[in-house]
Amino acid sequence: MSAGPAWSYVRAEAAATPRRAAIGVTLAAVGGLALSHAVIPHFPDAAIGLLQQGFRLRTLGGVMLFNDVVAIYFAAFYVGLAGLVEGLVVAREQHRLELLLAKPVTPQGFLAARTGTVLLTSVLVGVAVTLAMLVALAGHFGDGAEISILGALGAGLFVTAIALVQLAALESLLVRMRESFFALLAGSAVWLATVMPSAVLLYRPDLLDPRPWLADAITVSSLVWHGAQLTWLGPCALAMAVPCAIACVWAAGRVLARTDVAA
Repeated sequence: MSAGPAWSYVRAEAAATPRRAAIGVTLAAVGGLALSHAVIPHFPDAAIGLLQQGFRLRTLGGVMLFNDVVAIYFAAFYVGLAGLVEGLVVAREQHRLELLLAKPVTPQGFLAARTGTVLLTSVLVGVAVTLAMLVALAGHFGDGAEISILGALGAGLFVTAIALVQLAALESLLVRMRESFFALLAGSAVWLATVMPSAVLLYRPDLLDPRPWLADAITVSSLVWHGAQLTWLGPCALAMAVPCAIACVWAAGRVLARTDVAA
């Protein structure tokens, strides 16, 4: 098999990847950030104090950063999940997947071509919303502030990296699924499993208090607590997520090669 047809197929898949959804999600996320920054500061002091106490944040800036990071993670993850479900599971539901696999490419090459642009789009959405977040948070940075511009940037890149790896790892499951509803349900379970520990911190802090290291490891609000470390950890995490995602796509190709897509 020559490289020509394979690269031609990669370019064709990249050109066919829908862009309107990614643009729409980005604009919606940026609009949501703007709305939250306009509304949350006007919450009653008791409500803001509850959020600060529950998530162990010291200032309104910390509350805003926590809210923004969750929004970044949501946008980056779900725009990618929708693209993967459309490209893999819906294609199988509509009996198009077997026709696509008849092309002169390996299963790994097929997945790289079909989902590589989707994963890249997820990263671009995460980065774009992160930059918008920095603009929205401009008034909360400064000497003595709980958050810094580099720490906030690192937090946004970190959750984008998490979304990238999770989406790539989900491909091994999605290539075996035959119903888009259950595929979306499985993806949503992964997203919820990531953010739920923060709800535990808010409603049942006694479960995490004996193990402070666990709260550091599994709660989203810890990205605000450790802003100094996120200045370098966030970019490093995103850089490391790329080879991890490539390995996950390759593994999913192995699974796809052993899967009867026509069943």
